[in-house]
Parts: sequence; C-alpha cells; structure tokens
Amino acid sequence: MKYNKLVRDKVPDKIIANWEISIHHIADDAEYYEKLITKANEEYNEVINASNDKLIEEIWDFKEVILSILQIKPWILEKEIYQDINKRILVILDIMLLNKITEDQVELSRQDKKAKLWWFEKRIILDETL
Repeated sequence: MKYNKLVRDKVPDKIIANWEISIHHIADDAEYYEKLITKANEEYNEVINASNDKLIEEIWDFKEVILSILQIKPWILEKEIYQDINKRILVILDIMLLNKITEDQVELSRQDKKAKLWWFEKRIILDETL
C-alpha cells in the first residue's frame, strides 16, 4: 500500500512487528516542512470530526504538529500559513473551552502517545508497505 506521508518515529517498527515491510525515507528540511503543513491540516480535520472520547488525543496531535513546524521554521512561516494556523488554533481553543478540556488533560494525552509512538523527530516519510 502506498502512503507518501509523514509518520511518527516508531511507526516503521510497528509495521515490521506486523510482518510487513516498511519502505520509507528521511525527509530533508523542505519536504519535512511541506509534510508537516499537510499533517497539520489532517490533524485539524480530525479534531473537528472527533468524538468526545477522542477529542483530547486529537487536540494534542494537532498541537504536536504545530510545535514541530515551529521548531524548524519559527521565524519564516509563510504569511498565509501563519494566518491559517492561527485561525485553526483559535477554533481548537474554542472547542477546548466548550468541552471543558484543560491544557493538563492535553499534556497527559501527549505523554501517553509519546510513550507509544514517539513524535516526528526522525522525519520519517512512509512511502509504502509491502
């Protein structure tokens, strides 16, 4: 199956553990940035469509991607992307307020997910699985 998407650091290991072959590569700065922007859009949509029991986890996923973007290009985010991300952050903050979700709850979710799958630090682009 073909993917061509940024995946968390431990995903290739999980694929191998399921007796599949992971074909992947490490992204350079430009590709990593592009894939993070795509991932931010995906994660935002997942927050918007999340059920109540998955909402905190999805909020953290979005936040994690935004933090990753800011780590590699904190001072040169394109204006349109910056404005779009700001709008999405405001929507997510509204969702958190409406659902009485605290930053502490989001952080607990982050710790759990990090322990299971790690982050995007290795810049792994999953090309396909066999």
